Amino acid sequence: MFVDTASGSNGTGGNLTIETENLRVADGGQIGANTFGSGKAGNLSVQAQNIELSGGAFLGPSGLFAVVTPGASGKGGNLTIATERLQIIGGAQVSVSTFGSGDAGNLSLRATEVAIVGTSPGNSSSRLSANVEQGASGTGGNLFVETDRLRLTDGGQIIANTFGFGDAGNLTVKSQDVEIIGSSSAFAPSALLADVARPNATGNGGNIIVETDRLRIANGAGVGASTFGIGNAGSVTIEAQEIEVIGEGEPGTSFLATTVIPGATGQGGNLRIETGRLRVSDGGQIAVSTGGDGMLAN
Repeated sequence: MFVDTASGSNGTGGNLTIETENLRVADGGQIGANTFGSGKAGNLSVQAQNIELSGGAFLGPSGLFAVVTPGASGKGGNLTIATERLQIIGGAQVSVSTFGSGDAGNLSLRATEVAIVGTSPGNSSSRLSANVEQGASGTGGNLFVETDRLRLTDGGQIIANTFGFGDAGNLTVKSQDVEIIGSSSAFAPSALLADVARPNATGNGGNIIVETDRLRIANGAGVGASTFGIGNAGSVTIEAQEIEVIGEGEPGTSFLATTVIPGATGQGGNLRIETGRLRVSDGGQIAVSTGGDGMLAN
């Protein structure tokens, strides 16, 4: 189900609004409001009591999309979700990324409970994303999640990365309880990430802001803003009553970090933590580190 701005067009796309009790998108099904041309895309709004996004097919993942496609210069639309329960499993996605020169729209999710779990058979993580993809020069959108309970497990991710020339947007999570646990069978960590994600990426990374009563990171999962490239990494700010960073997993230790990866020339971001109780144990790490040529922040 799509309401797209076609290639070669300069008109504004229409909005797509879905209101239903239960919404299930599976086996490669997609709902989108994308732009393929110079015209601005419309907005996609979904209101449902329960939303399940599951799996994918040969042509791509199941999910909800408001994307600026390759070669498009039009601005992407906003994607807004309001639900009691959102479950994203098996490599399904919700995305407001840009692959072109047009700026991406914003992604706003308000829910009572959010669970993002696992990967596809091809090891693509189930995720919410607001990326600047490889070769894109448009600016990434902001990603905002407000929920009572957020669970990222078995490789599930929320990401606002730049792989290209445009700057990424910010990733903000407001939740009473956040658990980020484990990794996928292909060793992709469950994570909140805002990375400059390729060696030749020149865009700057966005910031991560988490406001929660309780943040638990365990079994190799993490929260991080890193630069692998030329662009500067964003900052990570955590405000929580209680934080736990615990244990190790197959890809490595549980982490809360800003990092300059070996070979990168971009500068690292700040890491700021405000909490009443902090527990780091069993190999978990909180770090501001550099293995590259870029300078560290605080």
